[in-house]
Amino acid sequence: MLVPYSNTTRAWAVRSAFDVGEYRFGWLSTPLDRGKDVPENAVLLGAVFADDFGQPGKTENIIGIYERDSGILWRHYDFNTETFEGRRARELVVTRER
Repeated sequence: MLVPYSNTTRAWAVRSAFDVGEYRFGWLSTPLDRGKDVPENAVLLGAVFADDFGQPGKTENIIGIYERDSGILWRHYDFNTETFEGRRARELVVTRER
């Protein structure tokens, strides 16, 4: 069964937006590079993909997980003590090879 979520023309039949079972999901994945694709402190994970015959194959370093600074989350000034307090915003980023 093929469920086309986008363009239904014949040339786009193998390109499904959400289902990954039709056309060799992950077979063109390439490793992420620390310092270029992701920050130096990123944790890199591998993934296992099935080939056309259902055999597993592992690709290393194609998923990156890291924390990104997103500026000031909040800042407060206390008039009584004349002190500032604040917190930085953080985002958890999970990315894959593009």
